[in-house]
Parts: sequence; structure tokens; C-alpha cells
Amino acid sequence: MNLLGTDFFLSPYFYLRQNDMVVIDVTKQKAAASDMTTVRNITLAASILSTIAIFLNVFKN
Repeated sequence: MNLLGTDFFLSPYFYLRQNDMVVIDVTKQKAAASDMTTVRNITLAASILSTIAIFLNVFKN
């Protein structure tokens, strides 16, 4: 099967059919990139700092 030609899209093997299974292996790089721990920690720290800044500003006046 020539994947570079346009006739590839006309092949019956191009389309998924009922009960077809698609298997995708996750690489270590992709798994590390999808790790949301760093994003969660940065968001938490920014929220805490914002809350402290608001309280300091409110009680200062």
C-alpha cells in the first residue's frame, strides 16, 4: 500500500469499520509532556499569592 499516493484514501483499509481496534503506544516523552503536576503546582502557587495579595490590599486600607 502506497501511503504517499492519493489512491490511499480510496482504499477500503483507510476507513475504520465496526469492531476495529486502534492501538497507540505512548512514548516516555509524550507521557512526560502530558504530566499536569507542574501546571497544577504553578496554578496553585499563583492562586495562593493572589489571595494573599488581595487580603493584604483589603486589610491595609
